[in-house]
Amino acid sequence: MAYLALYRQYRPRTFDQVLGQEAIVRTLTNQVTASRVAHAYLFCGTRGTGKTSTAKVLARAVNCLDPRNGNPCGQCAVCRMSDEALSVDIVEIDAASNNGVDQIRELRDQVQFAPSMLKTKVYIIDEVHMLSGAAFNALLKTLEEPPSHVLFILATTEAHKLPATIVSRCQRFDFRRIPENVILGQLRYILSQIGREADEEALELIARTAEGGLRDALSLLDQCLELDDGRLTEAVAIAGLGAVGGADVQAMIDALLQFDRLQALEIADRVYRGGSDMAVFARACMQHTRDRLVSGGNTAALSRIMDELMEAENRMAFSPRPRILMDAALVRLCTPELEQGDAALIARIEALEEQVRRLQERPAAATQAPWAPIPEEQIPPPIPPEEEIPFPIADPTPRAKAPARPKEKPAALKPASTAPRTDEKNIIKTLYETMRAVDVGVSQSLHMARHASIQGDTLMVTFAPGDEIFMGALQKYMPQLTKAAQDMFGCEKFVMKTVNPDEDEMNELARKAQALLGIKVDVI
Repeated sequence: MAYLALYRQYRPRTFDQVLGQEAIVRTLTNQVTASRVAHAYLFCGTRGTGKTSTAKVLARAVNCLDPRNGNPCGQCAVCRMSDEALSVDIVEIDAASNNGVDQIRELRDQVQFAPSMLKTKVYIIDEVHMLSGAAFNALLKTLEEPPSHVLFILATTEAHKLPATIVSRCQRFDFRRIPENVILGQLRYILSQIGREADEEALELIARTAEGGLRDALSLLDQCLELDDGRLTEAVAIAGLGAVGGADVQAMIDALLQFDRLQALEIADRVYRGGSDMAVFARACMQHTRDRLVSGGNTAALSRIMDELMEAENRMAFSPRPRILMDAALVRLCTPELEQGDAALIARIEALEEQVRRLQERPAAATQAPWAPIPEEQIPPPIPPEEEIPFPIADPTPRAKAPARPKEKPAALKPASTAPRTDEKNIIKTLYETMRAVDVGVSQSLHMARHASIQGDTLMVTFAPGDEIFMGALQKYMPQLTKAAQDMFGCEKFVMKTVNPDEDEMNELARKAQALLGIKVDVI
């Protein structure tokens, strides 16, 4: 006997075996038990959710000689005949290949004849949305008032394409996607029946890839089992499905959230060279993004990633170069400054907030400098100008004693011209409040500055290495920032630069010493 695929071996024979559709099963069993079966049903839902299987079970149930709680007994002559597809009174029609008006007219003539062996003649029309407009019109009258010995069961994956006149003449049942835990349970059961073993990670990957379709899950399991005679592992499942490992997907989303373009392109290249389809990779990334959205955090950034990847996947279906489309989407996602929309701006702000949160959560030992700066309260006060401390210098060569000068009271020391003239927090706060009226993004970027000081005629703002993106965001507002520096602090120039944290701390200490002592201090 030829090999029978798993989804055919384990097709439901009773309503109790239909998984994930409890409400539909309960309604149909109650109708069969009470002999209140309708004359026409419409089964809607995505592929692999049990529409055709339920239709066949219903066809056997209404004709069973000994139904049990609404289920066919599976033992009477009618049930055995139906299982072996020997009954001519249960007719399955594929509307995709029989969608013309002539075929429907022939069906309309046949329904007038009584069933040859069963109580009820059942017509199961699969993919009914494929019928032409004329065919629907030919079916309409018969569907509205069929003979008492006829039952119509229409099945479709696209109910929105059916005329309202057809839908209104049927009892409609919407088959929902089967939950992953239900699919997992069925996969484990089937493996136990056929004597095979599998890792839980492999089964979870198959259930997730099936997207709620049990038939798809069984077909994928069949495919993966043929790849290796041993235990079904996650690696074997990934190879059999052409899927992508979870580590690559997670690393990609992390790179996109951090706007790390080089890392994102490197991951995409590794996945592509590994043989995975870019559309499959995009869907896996969207699923992971969806999971993160549900758990909360970075809502705007994750929504932007979801929209961009969805657009790229849709375009891949019509392009011979899916790799280029994926790379272009990744570059756009990692360069939010190229976009001026609200979503891109909010995503950038959320990224900044996430960076601040991570910095705050870092252990103290990781952020502590190798040396501790002297607290400001411990810095000794400047020497009063009235006091003089002798500073002897040893010199072996005798020199003539210089004539004594009249002793004068020394003048008070004046601060150097390069000393900061105001506190850095006040500078950033003043700039923030001023530039907030110009652009929200500018004020948010100013928040990421490490230090601000006035040195001579220059207002200096420093950033940490890696924060060049914020400097870039401020660059196009240099005229407004320069004017603000002139109006508020009397500075002629506004300058930005990146400074290492250690160097920045040393400069800050030097500025404090300069302000206290009134002399210029150079950092070497």
